[in-house]
Amino acid sequence: MDKDITYNGWTNYETWCVNLWMNEEESYYSELSQNVWDEAKADDIFTKEQRAVYNLADMLSGKFKQENPLAQNSIYTDLLNAAISSVNWDEIAKNMINNVKEGMVVNV
Repeated sequence: MDKDITYNGWTNYETWCVNLWMNEEESYYSELSQNVWDEAKADDIFTKEQRAVYNLADMLSGKFKQENPLAQNSIYTDLLNAAISSVNWDEIAKNMINNVKEGMVVNV
């Protein structure tokens, strides 16, 4: 029997958790929202959505990897890296872009 690993409508717990924390951190979310708007202006994301999702997912993933608070090698670093690698960055990027399309994210 296959185990359902989805969580609250998201791919998995890790994806839901990262999205939740990004939305809760107002300054962080404002910065990311501005990046979504910048992408929209630069690349017309509403007609090139797949490219925008790729670019935004890549930026999100890179930003989280850079902010890893555990610099030394340890079991904690390995577990944190495993959890971060389980995040579905495309899903989060698509959600952010949909929020922009629906007018839920304001231009800051």
